[in-house]
Amino acid sequence: MAKVSILQCSGCGASLSPDNSKCAYCGSVNVITAEVDPFKLDADLKSKYTSYFREKAASNPRDVSALYSVGLFYLELKSYDLAVKNFSEAISQSPDDPDVYYYYVLALNGGKKPRKLMLKDASKMEEYLNTSLQLSRQAKTLYLLALIKEDFYTGNCLKMPGQDTASLVSEARTLPAADEDISFMLNHVLIKDDNLLSLINNQ
Repeated sequence: MAKVSILQCSGCGASLSPDNSKCAYCGSVNVITAEVDPFKLDADLKSKYTSYFREKAASNPRDVSALYSVGLFYLELKSYDLAVKNFSEAISQSPDDPDVYYYYVLALNGGKKPRKLMLKDASKMEEYLNTSLQLSRQAKTLYLLALIKEDFYTGNCLKMPGQDTASLVSEARTLPAADEDISFMLNHVLIKDDNLLSLINNQ
């Protein structure tokens, strides 16, 4: 899953807002930075960290961590245009992180059916996912590429270039995949093909 750096109490493990120097729960002043799943934070902390990372990115446009983090928060909110903007800037500053490409493609898809994409957009998304896979072979990336290719090419009666859906899914099944990753992906890619969904859900 995606990770962002937030403040956390080293005593009780509570996640803290970015302006805390003391734990509001146990009173400890031992506050540390921890890598956490941003999608599991409560709504109030998500809002505070979205603002925090947005301000960091505004003050330093080269802060890849801030750009990536605010992009993740915007993606979860389905504010796709804002997520695209931040992920694009993160890639331009640091083009070697496979996860940024993955989430960038989710944002580019914009919660739609891949078959509704223009050919040039589908091709560009494939290119980004293939770049991600060159950097790191991850199940979630293979599944996303399979979804987009199957729905776009098969759904539009077009010849599918490159690796086919079956081989992508087969490779993905040899790699570890978190249920949360699959669920998050399907929340941002509208797929109605039960056969394709069953391949991915029955990983």
